[in-house]
Amino acid sequence: MYILAKCPRIAWLSTLPLVLAFAATPMMVLAQQASEESVQLDTLSLDCSALETLDTPVSGVEWMRRSLLAQHCVNFQARAVRAGSGGVRTLALTHEVDDGTERDELVMLDDSPLTHERRGVTAMLLKNEHGLFAATPDAIVDHLDDYYRFRLFDNQRIAGRPAVRVDVEPRDNFRHARRQWIDVETALPLKQELLGERGVLETFQLVELDVGQRYAGTIAVESTVSKLEGPWQPDWLPPGFIRQSVKQDASRQGRVHHLYSDGLATLSLFVEPLQGQPSLKPGIHRLGASQAAVVQPRIGEQFYQIMAMGELPPYVLRRVVSSMEASLSRSSPASQPAS
Repeated sequence: MYILAKCPRIAWLSTLPLVLAFAATPMMVLAQQASEESVQLDTLSLDCSALETLDTPVSGVEWMRRSLLAQHCVNFQARAVRAGSGGVRTLALTHEVDDGTERDELVMLDDSPLTHERRGVTAMLLKNEHGLFAATPDAIVDHLDDYYRFRLFDNQRIAGRPAVRVDVEPRDNFRHARRQWIDVETALPLKQELLGERGVLETFQLVELDVGQRYAGTIAVESTVSKLEGPWQPDWLPPGFIRQSVKQDASRQGRVHHLYSDGLATLSLFVEPLQGQPSLKPGIHRLGASQAAVVQPRIGEQFYQIMAMGELPPYVLRRVVSSMEASLSRSSPASQPAS
């Protein structure tokens, strides 16, 4: 789904991950000391007028294509609930397009109200033989089709609105299944369930939807990617996960944060030297629908904390942190042969 908060955006992916991204992810902060550079990729233009000419979708893949574009182009206000292991939360969501610029607002309505706002979006990045590129909705769905199957079910109804259901089933064991309900009139996502081995891990559902005018112009989506130097790269990632751009947290000196996505699931990888600051206990931690795998290896004379976090099976996260530990161990001066 789109990964919000200044990140790629399979949109409700502009709002669902908006919820998740403000808490943890989407799409990528690369912190590689002060030597980090950002490279501007080609600007992506989304033509919202295409929604007027597209045929009515007849498959799950076609509904996904239409929905990804609609999430950029349709103005709306909504109320939503998010239910999972952490309880039930209510939210207010707004998406507007003004003169080709998108604005998203998320208001957490429980306890002390908290508002997050984002203007503009950064494209999701995919990779081909020429390197990273800013992906169109069509390219994103083509990428997803390599790693998921899409099954369509008609005659659904969510929040009083006619809908279709798309079951998104992984083609391997490295990611979770999902169910998505898409509004027939607007192609906006109305509901999503994230599925684990034992059932539903989390549900995100709109309970009220006020649809505004659909933007008919073009939306410019910028894309940047950080150039990394040094050994801070995992040896292994789940197939289809591509690194994404993310803003660095300047308050955490020495920490490296990579963000990856396959277009639906996201994976954050954090590496930092332990120097007396509070740390997590090694093992698996559940964070709502996400989980985190933590190891604290000693490499040379330095202890590190390595954490992989995302909406992925725990054995996948364990494998990612183990591959990062192996990469760091090889790059440690202590592991180099004496000259």
